[in-house]
Parts: sequence; structure tokens; C-alpha cells
Amino acid sequence: MVSRPSDWICRQGPGSFRIALFFRHRQCRAIDPHSLFLFFNRFCRIAGCKRPPVSTFFLPTVNIKIEDINDTRKKILVAVEASEVDKERASVVRDIAKVVRIPGFRPGKAPLPMVEKRYSREIQDELNKKLLSESYRQGLKETKVEPVKLLNVSGGEIKTGENNELVFELDIRPDFTLPNYTGLELTRQSDEVKDEEVEGAINQLRDQRADFNVVERAAEKGDYLKLSYEGKIGEQPVAEIVADRPVFGKQTGTWEEAGAAESAIPGFADALLGLKAGDAKEIPVAFPEDFSEEPLRGKEAVYAVEVTEVRERILPELTDEFAKGLGLDDVAQLKERVRADLEQRRKAENRNALRNQAAEKLASQIEFPLPETILEAETEEVLRGFLEQNMRRGVPQEAFEERKQELYEGARKVAVQRSKVRMILGRIAEKEKLTVENEDFGRFIMAEARRTNQKPDKIAKDLRNDRDRVETIRTEIILDKTLEFLVEKATISDSTSQPKKES
Repeated sequence: MVSRPSDWICRQGPGSFRIALFFRHRQCRAIDPHSLFLFFNRFCRIAGCKRPPVSTFFLPTVNIKIEDINDTRKKILVAVEASEVDKERASVVRDIAKVVRIPGFRPGKAPLPMVEKRYSREIQDELNKKLLSESYRQGLKETKVEPVKLLNVSGGEIKTGENNELVFELDIRPDFTLPNYTGLELTRQSDEVKDEEVEGAINQLRDQRADFNVVERAAEKGDYLKLSYEGKIGEQPVAEIVADRPVFGKQTGTWEEAGAAESAIPGFADALLGLKAGDAKEIPVAFPEDFSEEPLRGKEAVYAVEVTEVRERILPELTDEFAKGLGLDDVAQLKERVRADLEQRRKAENRNALRNQAAEKLASQIEFPLPETILEAETEEVLRGFLEQNMRRGVPQEAFEERKQELYEGARKVAVQRSKVRMILGRIAEKEKLTVENEDFGRFIMAEARRTNQKPDKIAKDLRNDRDRVETIRTEIILDKTLEFLVEKATISDSTSQPKKES
């Protein structure tokens, strides 16, 4: 906690004043007085602290009111009397006079009128910052609101000799009553791994090491065909209808598995059976009414296919030699290792499913308004992730422009659910006094090092220079611990058993 104004107003030389921001250790950072609300937002970020720094500087003669813009957007009006403004300006002048250097005078000995004349802009900036920051702090204290983001400050140029009204427009956290969050009824799937799953996983390993030999015969189930195709609905190319999904329109020199259980284009893989190199064929395709791509639902298309090569897949035999090639002793050890890996993965998936169930159950039990700034930020985050993922897949920018409104609405829907869940979890974490310990950060750093193949020391060093990321990580750890808390306190039933408390 800051004990006095000088703790967070740091003098850095003639005419230079800086505000100290705190993160474990005090540091000073320059701030533009005309962007002061950005400074406040560092203390009022969505996942950060709820209040700006508290000082003993106090405005005794202020009148504070709050006005509603909507349920989560407010205006705090702070009226400061002229006498208080004049008093604080005189204090600022004295403080500045102690540190500035004026030729012909020792530090702190220059006449105050001369200091006022020479450093009028600095005095005004310091007065603005001092009164704005304390007015905002007292406004939050009196109104007892929890800020999410300070949107605008008006009246920020303080005028001496007259009353001043400062208006702070901000989004606040909604007030809501938590539903009962202990004893949630959750269903857990079995962690058991069946023999056929082990066999399937081993076959995947064999697939990865398969040889593919060119054959002159017609394609059989499991063979791979190198081919080109183009689809049309009537005379219109499918590539024009779903420009962002080239797999449904036109491909050149691609590989397809004949008779594959799953195919992006319905029935396409089965229609490849019996084709050989040099064959050309038109394949009729009927897209179902519930097809993933809305423009193609219920439509009938024709795909012109040309085959250039057929290859037979030859799997390596499952022998001890094969197991040794994977760094194991024999087939028995391979099966044990695969089963253990599948069981570990299954347990993680089931645990994550329980966490998702808990979050969804809580969100379904309560409704409350969400701050627009939170929704905007979360919507942008969802959209950014979607666009980056699809651009890596080769989807052109033009395709996003055509579906801009649809994509935004979808991202907004996801953002509403995410934001709602995060607010509920945050409130539970506060109530249960869940905190982030050094060990939690240590586990994160080690996990990140394994994921990115970096040294833990480098990750830790990078984090020390990136406060925003540290705060993001801190928030994610808290939310993660809250979900674990909910699962631990839940009443969990296996999919085929009676409910029981999670131990």
C-alpha cells in the first residue's frame, strides 16, 4: 500500500515528474497527463487489481455523485471546491520549487512566483494528475463500484480559483449473487482403455511407418490415389460458392484414401474404389441438409476427377524388431506403454470434461449484464484466434470479408459465454480466497518450457520484462484453480454408477 503522495509521484529532474507503478517492486514510469485514464486502467484491468493506489492525500471538500448509463456503465461526478484546488496548487508549487534548478538560485531557494512563471505547464500537469487521481480514488471509494475499465475523463484541465467538476465514465463489474457452487452434479466417463483402442493406436504407429508402393491395378480400400478434382453445382464452380474452403472446390495433385471411413466430401472416398492411374471420372455428390458448410446444404454437385497415380500402403509387421525401432524391448512393452499413454490421455480428457460441465452448469443458473468493454475485448480475441487458425490453413483474407458479419456474431456468442463464466469463477475465487503462489508460476514455467522447447530460465526472464503477460498468466492460474476447486467439491457420478463426492 502507498503511504503518501511522494511514494507514487517520483521526481526525476527539473520539470520531469513520473508516477510509480507497482508490481512486486516499485518502479517509476513516465505518464502523459492527457492520457491519465490509461494509467488508471493499469490498476483496473479486467483481471487485475480493483483500485488505483491508495495514498493519504485526501480531498476533504468534494461532492460525489454517480449516474447510470446502463447496468454496467456509469458516470462518477466529483465536484472539487475552489478552495481545495487553490490549496493543492500551492502545495504543488512548493514541491516543484524544491527540486527545480533556476540560474542564480540554490535548489529550493528560488522565489515561488519565479517558479510559477517558469514552470507553469509542469505545475498545471502535476495539479491535474494529483487531483484527478485522488478524485477518482475517492469516487470509487464512495460509490463502492468495482471498475473494469476507465473509458473517459472530462474536466481534466483543473482551473484554479473556481469549483471544478470531474466526470469519470467507466465500465464496472456487475453485481450478482453467486448460485450454490458446491455439490454440483457432474458425470464422469470411464477412464478404462479397451484392447481394441490399444490395437488401433499401435496400428496408427504402423501407419506412420508404412511404405507406399506404386501399383498398376485398380484402387482397393486403403490405397492412396494422387488426383486432381473440381466440383460444380450446375455451371457454377463450388470454389466460388465456398471460397474459404478450397477442399470442397478444387484441388490439384492431392492425395486421397480410397474407401476411407471419413471424407470431407460426402461419398467421395468410396467413389474412388476401382479407379487406376490415367482414369477420369465424374462423381455425383449430394450434400446433406445438415452439412457443415451452409451454402452447400441440400445441394447436388458433380466432381470431375483425374487420377495420376495409385499407391498401395504396406504396413510393417508388428514384431519385436518394430518395437525396438521405437526404443522399446518388445511388443509386450509396446502394448503396455501405449495403454499407459492412452489411460493418461483419457484421464486428462475426462477431468477437462468435468471442469467444462461445472462451468456450464454454473453459467446456466444465473443471468447478469456484462460490461461492453469486456465483451468487445473477448470478441476480438475469439475472432483473432479463428482468423489466425484459418489463415494458417491457407484461407484467403477475402473469404473472411464475405462472411464478416456472420463471423462476428459467432465470436460474440462465444465471448458472452466465456466472459460470463470467467466472472463467475473470479467471484468464487475471491470468496474462497484462492491465490496464486510461486509454486503455481513455477509449474507454469516448466510446462511452457516443455511445450516450446525452451529453457525455463529464459521463460522466467522474459516474464520479468512483460507485466501484462504475467497478469494474464496469473488470471488463468486463478481460473484454473477455481475450476479444480469446483470439481473437488462436486458430486460426481460415473456414467454407469451412483453419485459420489469427488475425493
